[in-house]
Amino acid sequence: MNECKELGVLFLFPSHASGPPGTAEPSLTVVDIDQSFLYLMVMSDGVYKSIEAAVDEAKTIGANHVLANMVHTYAQTPGVGFNSIAQSTLDQVAHLHEEAFQRSAQQDARSPKAIACRKRDNMTLVLCTFSDHPSKDERISHLETTLKEKDERMIHLETILKEKDERIALLEATLKEKDEGMIYQEVSLKEEMRKMAEIHLNEQTTLNKRNAELSMDVERLNGLVEEYQTEKRNLQGQWTDEKMRMEATLREKETLLRVKDEEMEREKELMKATKEEVVTLEAQLKAKHEQAERQLKMNDDHLDEQTTLNERNVELCMDVERLSALVEEYQTEKRNLQGQWTDEKMRMEAMLREKETLLRVKDEEMERKEELMKAKKEEVVKLEAQLKAKHEQAEMIKNE
Repeated sequence: MNECKELGVLFLFPSHASGPPGTAEPSLTVVDIDQSFLYLMVMSDGVYKSIEAAVDEAKTIGANHVLANMVHTYAQTPGVGFNSIAQSTLDQVAHLHEEAFQRSAQQDARSPKAIACRKRDNMTLVLCTFSDHPSKDERISHLETTLKEKDERMIHLETILKEKDERIALLEATLKEKDEGMIYQEVSLKEEMRKMAEIHLNEQTTLNKRNAELSMDVERLNGLVEEYQTEKRNLQGQWTDEKMRMEATLREKETLLRVKDEEMEREKELMKATKEEVVTLEAQLKAKHEQAERQLKMNDDHLDEQTTLNERNVELCMDVERLSALVEEYQTEKRNLQGQWTDEKMRMEAMLREKETLLRVKDEEMERKEELMKAKKEEVVKLEAQLKAKHEQAEMIKNE
C-alpha cells in the first residue's frame, strides 16, 4: 500500500463481477486507555526508516521501541514541552543518521549502511501524553537551565570560531607561500621542457641517421642474401650435374664390369668344360696307354695313335695356358677398374665434403649477418621506445 502511495500508481484489474460492488463495513478495535499508557506517537516514514538505517539496535527491538526510549528520556527533563521533546528527538535521529553515514563512508563508501544513510526523507513527529503536564515552576527552571547551557555553548562556539579564523589565516599564508613555490616550479619546468625539447630534437636527428645507416645495412644484407642464394642455386645446379654425370659414369662402368663378369663366367665355363674334356681325354689316354703298353709288343699301329694323343695333349695344354693367361689378364683388368672406381669415388666424396663445407661456411656467415641485422633492428626498436618514453614524459610535464 505504501509503495503504491509513493509512486502514485493506480492499478486497474479486469472485473468479472455480475453486479454492483458491495460496501465494506470497517472493523474497529477499541482500546481502553489506563495508567500504563504514557504517550501517543504519530510519525512519518522518514523517522522510522532513518532509525532503522542508522541504529543497529533497531534490528533487534524495532524502530518504535528505540523512538519510545528517546522520547521518554527527553520527557524526564522537567519543564520541557512536547514540542521541544519532539524537536529534540528528531534532532537526535538526524544526528545519529548523519554520524552513521560518516562512520560507514569512511570505512567503505559502497557498504550497504553507507548507501542506506546517504539520504533520508522529511521527518515529522507528533506527540501526545496521557499523564499530567509538568508545573510552571518546573518549566521555568528547566528553561533557565537550558538558557545557561546555550550561553555556555555560545561561548564555546565563539572560541572554536576564533581558533578557526586563526587557522584560516595560517592556511592563507601557507597557500601564498605555495603559490610562490608553484610559480618558481613552473618557470623551472618550462626551462626543463625547453632543454628536453632540444635533447629530443638531437635524439630524433641521431635516430634518423641511425635509421638511414640501418636501412643501408639492410639493403646491403639483402643484396648479400640474394647473392648467396644465387651462388647457392648455382652450386646446387653444378653439384646436380656433376652428380648425374658421375652416376652415368658409374652406371657405364658397372655395365662394363657386368659384361666382363659375364664374359669371364662364360670363359670359366668353357675352361671348366675344357678341363673336364682334358680329364676325360687323360683318362682315355691313360686307358689307351695301358692298353698300348699291353699291346705294344703285339701291334705297331698303336704308335701312331699315341703320337696323335700326344699332339692332342700338347694342344690342350696350350689351350689351358691360354685360358690361364686370359683369366690372369681379366683379374688384372678387374683390379685396375676397381682401383679406378675407388679413386674416383674417393675424389667425388672429397669434392662433396669440400662443397658441403663451403655451403656450411656460407650458411654460418649468413646466420651471423642475420643475427647482426636482428640486433640492429632491436637496437632501433629500443631507441624508438626510449624516444617515445621521453616524448611522453615531456608531454606530461607540459600538461602539468
